Amino acid sequence: MTNYTITKENGITKISASAKTEVSTIVTEALITAYGAENVAIVRTGGSSPSNVLAVRVGALTDESGFEHDLCVTLDATVKSYKEKVTKRYTVEAFDFDACREAYEDYLTDKATKKAEAEAKKAECKAKGSKSRAEKDAEKAKKSAELDEASARVEAKRKAEAEAKRYRVDINGETVAQNLTIEEAKTKRDELGSDGKAKIFEQK
Repeated sequence: MTNYTITKENGITKISASAKTEVSTIVTEALITAYGAENVAIVRTGGSSPSNVLAVRVGALTDESGFEHDLCVTLDATVKSYKEKVTKRYTVEAFDFDACREAYEDYLTDKATKKAEAEAKKAECKAKGSKSRAEKDAEKAKKSAELDEASARVEAKRKAEAEAKRYRVDINGETVAQNLTIEEAKTKRDELGSDGKAKIFEQK
């Protein structure tokens, strides 16, 4: 790390240029080591407002049509101001390395926290959805059981009422048997013959 002192002969503009050149040189050498000298260069780009920036060709990219292109990344070193800069249009805050690093760490922590909260909320919603489905299935099963029980009660009542009723068997208007269940009355009628003369009547 280099120490700089502002003097009349060495103002902030010269110091900034020197610092930028030093960093750019270190970065350029590192990129050349990683990608080769033929893939690292200072280029002029920017359309209608061109500027000189460091560029590195990191590899080849094949598009959807099968054509190959260079995949490039540009890096532009910027010297940050150590004091606040105020103009008519905007204000640039003084750059504090430690504060900005801490702000980035806070950003990562906040981002991780929000992600964890979102995942927890998603899991909770999923759990609630599963619970709701389970409750619906239980409610459906309960209603089905209640319907079965109601049907059983109706059938039992019908059988009880049928067994409580009494019948008589008449032949040609004369009662030959009485106080019979329906099954007993049918049996008695069959015993008396199949000529149709024996009739079953409900006793009032």
